[in-house]
Amino acid sequence: MEGLAHVMYYLLVGSLPWQGIQGGKDKIEKYNLITQKKRQTKIGDLCEALPSNVKVEYALFYNYCRDLEFKETPDYGYLRRLLRDMIYKESFTQVIAFEWLIRPDLEGHHLRRKSDAR
Repeated sequence: MEGLAHVMYYLLVGSLPWQGIQGGKDKIEKYNLITQKKRQTKIGDLCEALPSNVKVEYALFYNYCRDLEFKETPDYGYLRRLLRDMIYKESFTQVIAFEWLIRPDLEGHHLRRKSDAR
């Protein structure tokens, strides 16, 4: 789940803080350096590069994922709500119809820009 948070960050910002890390005498050592950088990176530092309207939801999503135990089942409903809120706040210009948004038990079937919701 934490990997998904990294993918979202990459899509929002365009790079990851540990991209391009040099060093180590082999791949294992290099991957250890990357892992170390990931663990040392504070969520507040990550959020500084994010668009201001999604910082809170991203921080909640990331912290939730980081705190999950390996065998713990995530609260997917909570995570979907956070993702939906981020998508809404980003005011996408097209109708978004992700499979997890088109469920009868979720409110509404499409997500539109705020200006379209008149």
